[in-house]
Amino acid sequence: MAVLGPRRERGAPSVLLLLTALLTLWISQTSSQIIFNPPTVRVKNGSTAKLTPSGITQEIKYYNWFRGSDTSSSNLILGFVSDIKPIINNGLKYTGRETGLPGGELQISNVRMNDTGNYTIQMQLGAQRIQQGTVQLQVYSGASWHPPLALLLGVILLPISRCL
Repeated sequence: MAVLGPRRERGAPSVLLLLTALLTLWISQTSSQIIFNPPTVRVKNGSTAKLTPSGITQEIKYYNWFRGSDTSSSNLILGFVSDIKPIINNGLKYTGRETGLPGGELQISNVRMNDTGNYTIQMQLGAQRIQQGTVQLQVYSGASWHPPLALLLGVILLPISRCL
């Protein structure tokens, strides 16, 4: 036979407590994301790409850039420590074409087709915990093709060519 104790009422206070805890967790998770605007950077092969996190309003203590979405040390491109004289540490994915800039930007010179992919930054701002964000780099060769313009020209030129 089961022992029955005093019955606890599960009313509004426990639901409110649960909602407060979930909201706090959601806010802390969303505020720890670094945003990139635009989320995809498109550059021509051979040019310079600049991957720039947006909305950074506090002092940057340090940041690390990684190739891909995995932030293991084997994917580290470079680390940047803000100080009187900034310290830059090159990782295993450093090719000599990457430069870390004071605002958290990663500049890649003479981009190549195989540079296409995701790049992830981990950053500490002020006394906050580590924040992270990922941006996609797309490298294209030759002339840039802009689908909206190409479609517009096709719509205009096709009827004209039928009239001739």
